[in-house]
Amino acid sequence: MEFMTRVLESIRHPRAAEFRTETDEYRQCLQDGMRRAASERPIVRLNDDTWVPYLPAYLETVPGQIESRAGTLRW
Repeated sequence: MEFMTRVLESIRHPRAAEFRTETDEYRQCLQDGMRRAASERPIVRLNDDTWVPYLPAYLETVPGQIESRAGTLRW
């Protein structure tokens, strides 16, 4: 997204500003989601005895929730 936004800006596309806004908002949303996910989950021990925050593979996954084709299920 960032690359395409830069291309649109470089050619002075009329909608470049719109894409810049969307790109920046999307980046901020992802960063906020990763920060929230890291803060809500316990840290995990690695094999070298260091500890790191657990980050889920999918940001829409929350503790106690699984995704299915039928929709969101709660345990």
